Amino acid sequence: MARSSSPPAAPVTGTAQAVDTTLARIQEFARRASFETTRLTPAEVAEVKNAAKVEFFSYNPGALISYWDTSYSDNNVGDHPGHGEILPVDARPEFDHYPTGDLARPRILTYDSTFSLSPSRDVHLRSLGEKYTVEGSAPVRTFDDTKQWWFPNDEHTVEGVHPGHYQPAWNSADVPKTGTVIKVKKVQKDGDMIIKVTSSR
Repeated sequence: MARSSSPPAAPVTGTAQAVDTTLARIQEFARRASFETTRLTPAEVAEVKNAAKVEFFSYNPGALISYWDTSYSDNNVGDHPGHGEILPVDARPEFDHYPTGDLARPRILTYDSTFSLSPSRDVHLRSLGEKYTVEGSAPVRTFDDTKQWWFPNDEHTVEGVHPGHYQPAWNSADVPKTGTVIKVKKVQKDGDMIIKVTSSR
């Protein structure tokens, strides 16, 4: 499955006002697994109900960086795209698509969200009976919030709407540009990760 590039984000203008809000970045070491069942044919759904087949796939281990903004009380990105109470920052914010051209759901897009010294792995899945592959990519070891980690659309978006249910703006987090840099320096054999936090300013 090909990944699509994201266009440059449009500049944001407006006025700022003081609010009683907590803004923070949370870093954790992630090792997770997930499964995909929502894009199955009726026959495959029957198999899942009979416990014959569920597709499991692993998330890539590494530093998962989340943006915490208490001015929001939920993570309903359909209501406030790119913003929520605690949203993960996707280290690889490129978009993956099902064979139909629909955008893959966030559960799949975030499988490679972590920052690490290792490349992300290929993931082999099935959508409506058709096999497809989400291709792995090179390591991303550095988070720099002056760069763009969230995109409101891709080249398939027409008048603000992407074909299918899932929308590009529902993925990753639109972080403020404070000059914060978090870099993965080393991963120990026991899984402990050494990171360095600095400023780009």
